[in-house]
Amino acid sequence: MSVNYESANSLRSAVKRYRVARGHVECPARGRVDVEVCFYCPLLETLDMDSPVRSIRCRPVEPETDAEKLAYERLGILQLADTLGNVSEACRERGISRRVFYLYKHAFEEHGIEGLMFRSRRGRRQHQK
Repeated sequence: MSVNYESANSLRSAVKRYRVARGHVECPARGRVDVEVCFYCPLLETLDMDSPVRSIRCRPVEPETDAEKLAYERLGILQLADTLGNVSEACRERGISRRVFYLYKHAFEEHGIEGLMFRSRRGRRQHQK
């Protein structure tokens, strides 16, 4: 069995390091998220929380839709509230109202991550008979 060292080295160089600060990381795919969101991310390679400079390493990002990015931002808010144990504090930190938080929570409980994706606010079009 032969090992292709060239492809292994190119993969290693493609993996990027992102610094963790105050429990948050600037995710290349989802923007600023709680580091706990990274545990479920398929792009995560390594997580280093023991060194003086905490960091994560991720594979290159595949293009995501804006709806997916928005859904993961909203999921980050739900997870922040769970981590803090205080919905009001999480809402204040992320700049949303508690009403909006509970809309996100209900949508996630009902439909999973798809429930957090953007939906048009336009009313349904009525077909004329």
